[in-house]
Amino acid sequence: MKKIKVMHVFVFLIMLLIATFLRFYNLEERFLFSGEIGHNLLEIKNAFEGHSIPLIGPPTSHPWLSFGPFFYWIYGPILYLFNFNPLSYAYFGAFISVCTVALNFFVIRSIFNYRVAVISSVLMSVSPLFLSFSLGARFFAVIPLLSLIFLYMTVNIVRKKSKSVFLYGFLFGAMFSFHYTPIMLLPFMLSVVLFARLKIERVGLLSFIGGFILAVLPIIVYDFLNNTQMVKNIILWIPYRIAGFIGFYPKNTLSEFVVSENASSIWSFFSESILPRQLSFISAIIYLSVTVYIFYIVKNAFKRKKFLNGEFILFVLMFWGLVSVFIHGSPPIHYFVPILFAPIIFISLFLDNIFKTRNGKIVVVLLVFFIVFANLKYFFSSEWFYRQGVPQNVMYKEQKNIAKYIILQAGGTPFSLARIGVNDQFEGDYAQNYVYLLWLYGNEPKHNAKMKFTIYEDASKFSMTKSKNKVVVGEVGITKE
Repeated sequence: MKKIKVMHVFVFLIMLLIATFLRFYNLEERFLFSGEIGHNLLEIKNAFEGHSIPLIGPPTSHPWLSFGPFFYWIYGPILYLFNFNPLSYAYFGAFISVCTVALNFFVIRSIFNYRVAVISSVLMSVSPLFLSFSLGARFFAVIPLLSLIFLYMTVNIVRKKSKSVFLYGFLFGAMFSFHYTPIMLLPFMLSVVLFARLKIERVGLLSFIGGFILAVLPIIVYDFLNNTQMVKNIILWIPYRIAGFIGFYPKNTLSEFVVSENASSIWSFFSESILPRQLSFISAIIYLSVTVYIFYIVKNAFKRKKFLNGEFILFVLMFWGLVSVFIHGSPPIHYFVPILFAPIIFISLFLDNIFKTRNGKIVVVLLVFFIVFANLKYFFSSEWFYRQGVPQNVMYKEQKNIAKYIILQAGGTPFSLARIGVNDQFEGDYAQNYVYLLWLYGNEPKHNAKMKFTIYEDASKFSMTKSKNKVVVGEVGITKE
């Protein structure tokens, strides 16, 4: 028994080492410091300078809506401890991703078994999709970690191993500080209650609601103090999207185009969970087998009227996740974060089942090794680690050189800033990353300053400018007026 436990620890550490290396290797060279991230960091910086505690977090794509403040509360002190170095944002994202892999091992071992935990954690360690979320380091990348905890708590409540419904409600509400896609967990919870025939006691329901309200209380307080009506709009948003899907008005209405876009997004989610896009045909073969396995699980659950096992609960979670993003229409890849781990776990469950035969052991070992090898080959290529920048984007290292050049040219004089490039139609010309770096280097841009610098990330528009004071830093054009 002791030897087995030592081996378990050894396997876990090796797996964690691989996950850590892939997420932290050459991170500064690959970090994409976008205007959106710059906006988040400026908000945290302003909160520190104003000695205030933010009641809302990052803004959404809707101008009337923001997330809760927990991300700012968690990451803010880290940014402060690292002297407001924006690179800490990338390292924080990589750290959260490693923690997700580690947590997956313990959660899945608890719900299923050791072998499923190892296979799923290995696949998660080398998953192109998980690594892309780690590299992006966005606040919504925290959701997969919280969703794993949510799955664990759901299974334990169903199995009557836990009665912590207050914490369950708090966790559900806390997710809205990182994204609003966890709304999909609401029909999931209701379905689990119905299938498991759970008796909802008044005290338990009030505890759940109390935990939820406590988690979203900062948003409620902000909404009340500023009369933004965010809470009202959030409540109306769900029926609004459903009504549009049904066809009551022309918004995400079910059509051939919408179905095609949804199918493409969903397939990207599944295929890139395990292999690079170039090997999607192999992903299709794997998922074809896994779909048959899932069909067997569901059929067996309904036949035996047994809905308390982890496999069926995981299926219900993935089902409502896919239905929710389908109703939303044309979902970007980060809308799948609450169910990001589901495909990998189902693959692992399938492999665990065929591992029980002699030939099955060979198939599982070969397949896992192939997936790991194929992904490592992809990462150590010009497609990932050695990629020369990102098309239409300027990488962090070059952004620093641009900011330092402007600081030098300004010579301590106040100046304003403009940016021309991808997404410049958004607030502040989507230049908040440069604004943050210029503040960090000692001269934050002023809106009404006479001197003006314009950053041209769009080379074609820079070539057409008639400015006399223009220069190229790296591959980016800069004018001074």
